[in-house]
Amino acid sequence: TDIDNWVHNKLSNINSEVNSNLRKSYFIVENEHTDNELLHKAQKLFSASNKIFPISVCIYLTDACNLQCTYCYSGYTRETKKRRLSSHDVYDIFEGIKKLSRIVNIPVKDMHIALIGGEPLLPQNKEIMQQILCEIDNLEISNIEIISNLTHISDFVDVLQTFRGQISFKSTFNGSKDVHDNMRKYISGKGTYSETFK
Repeated sequence: TDIDNWVHNKLSNINSEVNSNLRKSYFIVENEHTDNELLHKAQKLFSASNKIFPISVCIYLTDACNLQCTYCYSGYTRETKKRRLSSHDVYDIFEGIKKLSRIVNIPVKDMHIALIGGEPLLPQNKEIMQQILCEIDNLEISNIEIISNLTHISDFVDVLQTFRGQISFKSTFNGSKDVHDNMRKYISGKGTYSETFK
């Protein structure tokens, strides 16, 4: 209920204890003065001349996932929201990356790309993954990272082998097999520890 209220900007309906914690952490600002103060702080921080600009770009490939983890932030909308990138979206993203490169004066090839979701390595994303890897290759970006539950990685071996750079993978393990399988599971309820580990 609190998440639903947050999404629909009904902040006063959020549980009072949760609301108080959100205010203390500045996830909800109490007044315009605080809001302006935080904005001023952020502008000062990000415009400091001695700061190195971030060179990492996350591409949110899809909302869809083959798991139903107990703590997933988007699980509550998963059934109604299964969008994924289109070919045109990929084109726009890489045009944006080129513009960002010019703005921050960092060569595109020095940027780091992370692919996230949902689950980026779902069989229905194979074609779009191929397009993304092709774009990354064309821009001579040599490092990408894929955040995945890895349960479908074998379906992507041929696609991933076409990439001329380095691919790293990040996957979550939540402690022991029992603990992990209780939290990160298929929609059927079966745990994923053994499969992801393998």
